[in-house]
Amino acid sequence: MEASVRPLVAQPNTLKLGGLLVAGGAVVFGGFRVFHGDIPADNAEAALNFLQAHPAYPVIHIGSILGVLVWAAGFVVLLGMFTDPVTVLLGRLATACVLTGVAVYAVDFTIDGVGGHDLGEQWAAASGRGRDDLILAAHTGFTLLRGVSLVAIVILFCLPLILFGVALGRSGYPRSLSAAGIGVGAVTLVAAVALIFDGDLFAGVIVYGLLASIAAPLWSIWLGVLLYRRSTANQPDLPD
Repeated sequence: MEASVRPLVAQPNTLKLGGLLVAGGAVVFGGFRVFHGDIPADNAEAALNFLQAHPAYPVIHIGSILGVLVWAAGFVVLLGMFTDPVTVLLGRLATACVLTGVAVYAVDFTIDGVGGHDLGEQWAAASGRGRDDLILAAHTGFTLLRGVSLVAIVILFCLPLILFGVALGRSGYPRSLSAAGIGVGAVTLVAAVALIFDGDLFAGVIVYGLLASIAAPLWSIWLGVLLYRRSTANQPDLPD
């Protein structure tokens, strides 16, 4: 096996640090997303009741953002593990998507966390016409954030996994890892784009919950653990 497809041996410190950051960030992000729960955004009144009963809503959103930042830092570090010109380009494109996606995601989740918390408190204290106004405000807010949140998922959890998955496959990493990254990214991409054009096409929890909050973090944990283990291994070859 050529040295260009053996980055695990050539750059063990890079792989170890990058693997820890990617896996650790995925654990933090996924954990906070599980605690977030599935808000019924298609029903404004039900969503307000959900927010009213969710006092830790802003904390969960801040924690999710911190997890994504750590996860993104891992991809920045791992950019140095590629040496072939094509994989370097793919890695750079993936990193650019991750950094852009983090910015969009942070804005989206900050608005959602702070605004949702305030709406929940106002809902608890309101009555009569005041509640009608809050239902309208919540419906408008969720409508505006739907597009932003889905675009954030496309840039942050779809394109990077596809690009990085291809780069991993070209660099001699396990085909199963490469295929899983490409598959999760592609399925999430199709589903997110479909919801952008028709929010009632299927349940949003499939994209926000199953794909972006579970499948993508699990793949990232797999990647991080593999890189960390191989960074300390003596064997140069990577099993499929």
